[in-house]
This record gives sequence, C-alpha cells and structure tokens, in this order.
Amino acid sequence: MDNLERMNDMLYSPVDLARMIMELSLRNQEQLGFLENVWDLEASFLPKSYRYNKDQLISDTKLCLRFLDSPDDYKKEYEFIRQSIKEKSRTLSLPSPEKLKHYEEDEFFLFKKIRLQLLFLNEGKNSIRMQRGTLLRKLGYEMMSRWLEKFIEDCVWFYHLQTSVGGEICPIKDAYGDDMLVFKVL
Repeated sequence: MDNLERMNDMLYSPVDLARMIMELSLRNQEQLGFLENVWDLEASFLPKSYRYNKDQLISDTKLCLRFLDSPDDYKKEYEFIRQSIKEKSRTLSLPSPEKLKHYEEDEFFLFKKIRLQLLFLNEGKNSIRMQRGTLLRKLGYEMMSRWLEKFIEDCVWFYHLQTSVGGEICPIKDAYGDDMLVFKVL
C-alpha cells in the first residue's frame, strides 16, 4: 500500500461514521448533530467527495447504517441506487457491499473513534482512558512490535492525539504492560 492510499484510508468514511453511530447507540437527532459537526469542523479528515457536500455525507452514512443493520437489504438497495445513478450519468461515492466488508477490519478505526468521541461525543470530558494491553487487543495484537509502534505513532500524529501516563506525556511505545493511557486531542 502506498502512502497516498494509506492517507485515504485514514480519512473518515461514511462507514466509519455509521459504525461509530451504531457502537455509541446515537438517536436520530444525535446522529444528525454528530454528522453536521464532523462535516463543519472535521472536513479536512473527509474524502474530497464529501468536503463540499454535506447532504451526500449524511445520505451515504445513513445508507451505511442500513448496511450495518441489515446487509442483505443494503445489497438490494445498492444495486437499485447504482442503476439509478448510472442512468443519470453521475458517480456513486458509496462503497459496494463487497468493499464494505473491508471496512470492518479498518486498522485506523480505533483512532478515528477516539478523536471523534473526544471532539463531539464525550459529554464534556476531554480525555479517554484505556489500558495499553486493551489498546493492543483492540488493534488485534498481543505484543508490541516495531511495526506496531510506528503504526500507532503515525495514527497518534495524524489524528492530533496526545497520550499520557500518570499525568506525564508518554508515547505509547514507552508505556508498560497495563499502564493506563490517557488520550487527548491537541
């Protein structure tokens, strides 16, 4: 994977936003407020096709919510929408059902979620706490490696996060086994 592809994968997709909405059980009004905040305040973290089209972002996210809730219905709707858009000579910015499965294994999702929770969904709290071991497990690893250290460092940098342990700024690679990490947005 080249750097440009990697950077694109680090941006918030409608699938990412839908996953956050589902995981956090946001109600309809909260969903809309969340999506508007993301579009208004985090546009630089959105793919270009959404940076200037809030309605498209909201519409595509709602469709992805339907996929996550009922994959079979999404497949049927996707084909209908694809045909309709093709007839109007427009492009479809929604991922295909096959591509959506890739997002379930999105290695950047945890960091996207941390950033967006801190900015918009953390009810006035300015930090998220997580044990180092829990972080590794959520990323699908049991032990830290040099590659994983670099990956985490890149994500912390890209999403403008800061980590600390015991009130002292501390890179994750310098934390020990079950140290409690505190994430903040810079």
